[in-house]
Amino acid sequence: MRPVPLYLRRLLPLTHIAIKEWAQGGLSSATYFSFFQAHPHWRREKVDIILFQLGTNDVSLLLRNEEEESQFINNFKKIIKEFKKIKSHYFRRPRIIIATAPPFAEKKDEAERNRLLEEVVNPAIKKLAREERLILLDQWSRFKDRPDWYHPDGVHPNSEGEKFIARSWSRTIKLVWLSRKVKSYKKFLREFKFKANY
Repeated sequence: MRPVPLYLRRLLPLTHIAIKEWAQGGLSSATYFSFFQAHPHWRREKVDIILFQLGTNDVSLLLRNEEEESQFINNFKKIIKEFKKIKSHYFRRPRIIIATAPPFAEKKDEAERNRLLEEVVNPAIKKLAREERLILLDQWSRFKDRPDWYHPDGVHPNSEGEKFIARSWSRTIKLVWLSRKVKSYKKFLREFKFKANY
């Protein structure tokens, strides 16, 4: 079992919440779409909240000129479109929480990667959140200046970093769940923004 879902299961009331893992390591925005398409039965499931975080692996593609910013954005839009087709038990459609990509731990050879995250990838994610009316979780700012939350490779979070990710997802899920009776989506986003200053 992957660490974040494991920790998340410990934080959430599993008598009422079932966690489904629609992920695997090493996926970019392009390869995730293919990965999702390869599991057509997922579309038939009812899901209330979707946790969506990609972008780290897109940085290498952008550096090697194997992906352009426009492709990256289109990949995200395609994935979001598929998510919005899924049915929900409690909402008109699933609430999608999208997270910015955390930085690479500060090392000299990671400066360019972090520049791409800060100037290209994460601004695009924030813009998509606004345009698609998604709930934004800013993992970038929370991991910035926290090299102690990483493995020595500077890419993957260590156990403390994984636990923090799980806690941040858990808090956001609870806020979304508490606001589920709010009919106006704009009002819901305003309430969420106010409550999310934890």
